[in-house]
Amino acid sequence: KLPEIKKDIKTGTQKKADITIEAPDLCGRYMSCILKVQVAPSPEWLQKKLRAAGLRPINNVVDVTNFVLNEIGQPLHTFDYAKLRGGKIIIRRAQRGESIQTLDEKQIKLTEDMLVIADAEKPSCLAGIMGGLESGVSENTQYILLEAAYFNPLSIRQTSRATALRSDSSIRYEKQISFDGVADGFYRAIDLFRQTAQAEVVSNIVDLDPGRPQPTIIELRPAKVGQILGVDIPEPKITEILTSLRFQLQKKGNNYLVTVPSGRAHDVYREIDLIEEIARIYGYAEIPSTYPQLTVQPESLSKKEQVLKVLRRVLQAGGLSETLNYSMTAPDIYQKIGLPEQFQDPIKITNPLSVEESVLRQSLLPQLIKAVSANQDQQIPNVALYEIGRVYTRQGEREQAAAVFTGDLSIGSLRKEQTVQADFFTLKGLVEAILSECGVPLKKLQRSKSPFLHPGKSFDLPMLSAGELSPLILKKLGLTRPVFALNIELDLLAKMADFEKVFADFSAYPAATRDMAFLVDKKITAAEIEKVIHTAAGENVERVELFDYYTGQNIPDGKVSVAYSLTYRAPDRTLKDEEITKMHENIVQELKRELKAELR
Repeated sequence: KLPEIKKDIKTGTQKKADITIEAPDLCGRYMSCILKVQVAPSPEWLQKKLRAAGLRPINNVVDVTNFVLNEIGQPLHTFDYAKLRGGKIIIRRAQRGESIQTLDEKQIKLTEDMLVIADAEKPSCLAGIMGGLESGVSENTQYILLEAAYFNPLSIRQTSRATALRSDSSIRYEKQISFDGVADGFYRAIDLFRQTAQAEVVSNIVDLDPGRPQPTIIELRPAKVGQILGVDIPEPKITEILTSLRFQLQKKGNNYLVTVPSGRAHDVYREIDLIEEIARIYGYAEIPSTYPQLTVQPESLSKKEQVLKVLRRVLQAGGLSETLNYSMTAPDIYQKIGLPEQFQDPIKITNPLSVEESVLRQSLLPQLIKAVSANQDQQIPNVALYEIGRVYTRQGEREQAAAVFTGDLSIGSLRKEQTVQADFFTLKGLVEAILSECGVPLKKLQRSKSPFLHPGKSFDLPMLSAGELSPLILKKLGLTRPVFALNIELDLLAKMADFEKVFADFSAYPAATRDMAFLVDKKITAAEIEKVIHTAAGENVERVELFDYYTGQNIPDGKVSVAYSLTYRAPDRTLKDEEITKMHENIVQELKRELKAELR
């Protein structure tokens, strides 16, 4: 409980407190007066209270200021009035070249952004932090000038850090004291001086407040208190609680207009804050415990969440393990993997922990590639990793998924696990599975332009790039086996994804399967071949599957042997053998005409 503050102070005219504020932005309020005192040891009751608070008693003047600081939270300072040149106080910024010797006998060089309490000639106190040695109170002091003030918290914090001085007063000021509490501390100190030092006010009382804040007024609905807390608190109890905390209440219909004390304005500025104060004082133990009413909603995932779910399922089923790298990386990571001309303008971190984590990553692949290299340095040949995370460029922030793998992949369940040798078609199969699960049609593959990938063994789609790593990277890192990589733009994939399942009727008639093998130029892609087949056969070709790709003995240079399995089925009848043969021959003719294919 706060003590009773006696403000009926009899002032004197023997001296005049001459106070000037030249920095109102840093000093919002300053109260002062001059007192005649008898400096002596403090009474025993005061010394006991200070020792209980962990403070060492000094004399009655200093002890009163320390006691009020701990009792009310208002920092105070006293000057030996006889040592103030010109008998005046000026609250101003320090001037260039000024310095001050503080009470702990340290010589502090001042800068122009520091607030000082100066006399007519030079600084006498580092405002809100520590007094000056020269103007300090001693056993010979007869007159003191008492200071109670409200200083800018940020200014005190910056000065405290710059000077490496931290005191009980500076800690209070940094955390923002009560503007109105300045007067409480001031008058409480005068009352205690009269009790302990036979003090007498011999001057006028100065109260300058150029920075007085506008009061914070909140409308409080008593009905809302019960709705939030789940217990009906009588209105008289509500008003009693808030009044005891120095809130001022004014009735407005069924509600109250509550004026917040200046010292609480930084943390009480909404109705819910007032309700929290009421609950705190009323007692949480008085509020009955009740189980919340929960409504269970069926899971509803966004398109991006569904895409992420598909990615993890497909990649993990394909034998890859998820990893997580830092978003910060080294500025020379691209040079380390053999791509010195790529990504030359990364976003730099202002306060990096180290040079190796001083920029934001622009792609997920470099860190994954480094992981492959690190594993192979440890004689671990089989590596299969993927990551889902954010990348950062000057154009903005994007979410990507990336994967790398090399060697053997372990796929299937634990009981039926099997090992397969990773190759380009393994990668293509993963891409097809992801797109199929996301409802995205696999359109014509384009030759990849990604600097990470082999120019002749890779492909691009609007939302991804995939292929074998560039020979430049393999050579730089000393990787002897092919490494396959996949990079997906998640926002684009989510935008194109279609998870609505539409039932398509299936044919009740039997299918017929025919195979064909032929030679084509190596530059011709599988997509071009399949397009010709579908165009030539029409709607009755249900499935086209590449099952053999061969280059080697008995195959001319520049050519490749490919073999396809074609499934024929009509939706409304059983196809006759003559019809299937005709369609098959028509496909062969079109392949010869369009692609110069040679039937084997």
